[in-house]
Amino acid sequence: MGSTAASDGFLYWALRNSRGDWPVIPETRRAAGIALILFFIAVLPANIHAARASVTLRGRPATSLWLRIPMQILFIVLAWWSTW
Repeated sequence: MGSTAASDGFLYWALRNSRGDWPVIPETRRAAGIALILFFIAVLPANIHAARASVTLRGRPATSLWLRIPMQILFIVLAWWSTW
């Protein structure tokens, strides 16, 4: 399925307006933390696949699995810790 100008425009707007200040604003801190935790959990299978399949990123090998999993867990713990 190809992208359209409208969907590209929305994606640009969404990325441009999500500057990362949600975790700093007290009213949105908890929602941002939950969203970050869900994001980190959602991308974990892709990270595992990239490490196991020896995927290259810009010609360089992806981070090895033994380092990737602890980093992902650390990011989840930090997102949880910083929002509560």
